[in-house]
Amino acid sequence: MEIKKCKNCQQTFEITNQDFAFYKKMDVPPPTLCPDCREQRRLSFRNEHHLYRRTCDFCKKEIIAIYKPNTKFPVYCGTCFWSKKWNPLSYSQDFDFKKTFFEQFHKLLLKIPRLAIINRNSTNSEYTNICEHNKNCYLLIESSDNEDCLYSYWIQKSKDCVDCSFVDNSTLCFECDNCENCYNLDYSQNCKDCHDSKLLKNCTGCSNCIACTNLVQKSYHILNKKCSKEEFEETSKNLKESSPNSHDQNDKYLEKFQSRFQDLDLYSSQKFAQIMKSENCTGDYIVNSKNCSNCFHAQDAEECRYAYHVWRNSKYVMDSDTVGMNSELAYECINTAINSYNNRFCNRCWTVSDSYYSNECDNSSNLFGCIGLNRYKYCILNKQYSKEEYEKLLPKIIDHMEQTKEYGEFFPMELSPFKYEETIANDYYPTMQRQISFPYYS
Repeated sequence: MEIKKCKNCQQTFEITNQDFAFYKKMDVPPPTLCPDCREQRRLSFRNEHHLYRRTCDFCKKEIIAIYKPNTKFPVYCGTCFWSKKWNPLSYSQDFDFKKTFFEQFHKLLLKIPRLAIINRNSTNSEYTNICEHNKNCYLLIESSDNEDCLYSYWIQKSKDCVDCSFVDNSTLCFECDNCENCYNLDYSQNCKDCHDSKLLKNCTGCSNCIACTNLVQKSYHILNKKCSKEEFEETSKNLKESSPNSHDQNDKYLEKFQSRFQDLDLYSSQKFAQIMKSENCTGDYIVNSKNCSNCFHAQDAEECRYAYHVWRNSKYVMDSDTVGMNSELAYECINTAINSYNNRFCNRCWTVSDSYYSNECDNSSNLFGCIGLNRYKYCILNKQYSKEEYEKLLPKIIDHMEQTKEYGEFFPMELSPFKYEETIANDYYPTMQRQISFPYYS
């Protein structure tokens, strides 16, 4: 184990022998930033919930985009971006060994078209981002296979849910977080298989309960005490008729009940972390995983470290956010998933393998410093090479980046196409903001 000082925040952090083994496997040097600063840098490239009306720079139609109207680079709607009407290789650059890689990548960033928003195969759900297969939904983020849902984050296979997060396979839920297989559930957290209830926390298999914690297979309970069906229905009716925003003191039944529930929760046993059916894992919200350290929102993951939103068969992932769906071997990546393999320092690359420092690429392999490629191989800065040419040039570029002290680090924040306050880095690290000059807006 080695103790290092973060070059950004000056805090000390440790690199374990297990970390060193992973760096060796990925053939990258140890990081110079602590885990928090590494994550902050990655998240500064991800805009989830700031949406804008603008014009597609190709077809000139009005669209919804995650980029402001005054970007210097072109922004295309999904139809134009995925069409054959433009060629991403036409923006190619020769690698210049007299300049830094990030300087050259910045030049490519300024001119190549960008996809306006990730919203695929959905109906009447224009205002959704990083989503697919939704119907009649509005302002969903990172969600799929939902119907008639509003204002929610990371919900899957749900219907008629509003103001929810991390809700799966549920119906008629309101203000629920981390709930699964629930029906007609309001103001609840960490619940599974519950229905017709309100104000539940850490409950499983419960029905017709109000303001309860840590109950399993219970029905007709209020504040963790057994009640009659008539008492439940009367309380439920009063809660339904109460208005939490009313200024009338006689009309604050819900608010008062929430206060009583908070008192109950305060003196109830609290689980140290939401870790279920997992082996040798640390972090929180981990399910069906093995050997995951410092991971959060991990599901069906294995051998992951310092990772967030690793799910659906993620394996051997380190310092990455949103990696999954049968993806393996990712280091310092964000939103690199769907059968992706052996990637380093990539951003929003799906079904991509053996690639480095690439953004918004799909169904490709053996890329270095590329943007917007779909179904390509052996490209550097969007220039096509033969397999032999690529394999000869790649180690020379890595050696050059090692000399300029760029290799082994994710893209600097200054290369993000978003302002810091637009990104989720600002959600998790609001006190760590710094003044950055963004060159992407006119």
